[in-house]
Amino acid sequence: MEKYEQNSFDPYVRFINRRSLANSYPNLIYAFDYRLFYTVNGSIDVETGGKCITLETFALLIIPPGVGYRLIVRDEPAEFYIVNFDFDSSRSETVCRPPVIKDFFDPQEIFSRFAIPPFESLFHLPGVYEFESILREIDIARETDEFTARNIHSGLMKYLLVKAAFLSETRKRTEENIQIQRVKAYVECNYSQPINNSSVAKEIGYHPYYLSSFFLLSEGITLHSYIESVRLKHAKEMLATTPKPVYEISRACGFSDSSYFIKFFSRHMGMTPKRYRALYM
Repeated sequence: MEKYEQNSFDPYVRFINRRSLANSYPNLIYAFDYRLFYTVNGSIDVETGGKCITLETFALLIIPPGVGYRLIVRDEPAEFYIVNFDFDSSRSETVCRPPVIKDFFDPQEIFSRFAIPPFESLFHLPGVYEFESILREIDIARETDEFTARNIHSGLMKYLLVKAAFLSETRKRTEENIQIQRVKAYVECNYSQPINNSSVAKEIGYHPYYLSSFFLLSEGITLHSYIESVRLKHAKEMLATTPKPVYEISRACGFSDSSYFIKFFSRHMGMTPKRYRALYM
């Protein structure tokens, strides 16, 4: 799928409607353009991409063309906006084609294949209540002349999409920061134990490889190096404030081998533990 830069795309709204859905779709259906769903009241489940996504009130979901989906109504009818759109107007047919079941879907008939990150795949963003007013304005603009409606639709959809991408990235970074702080707190509490990347990842609930990459990208240091830096910090404190033997400090700071600890300390501090202690005691 060809990508647009975020500052150059020109959304084309083919259809918008606020509707109430009381019955579930019996089969997966496939659309020829992008489908935006935004729940105003109630909630619906959307089966798509091999998983089920629950859209609570004020949740946004964007499904790329050619991705099968099915709407499942819960206990009460759900009210939501649905928008059929593309990220450009290279094929600006005003007639909206309804989605079809897989047997009648031809990928060659997709209106447009342009997209911008992060909308190349399923995009789900809950808790965006401010988008209701934007979609209402887009809906109202249908009552104006074609030129005015086209420009209002494009401008407001561009604002909505860029805002959605920004909010998603901001929330992701906030969540990542929370997880980083969890990792650091766990290491700080358990540095004296034989912890490593795998044991920390298990505690946090991440795959070891993902956590290692994630931590390095966020902090600019490997998780293994961070664990050793915490151990080194506490070793320096104990050397400067206690008369404990070096081998005891080594063990208390999570170094199973005192010889390795001495070499490690000397490499990072430029002096042996005993010489470092002599500076303070």
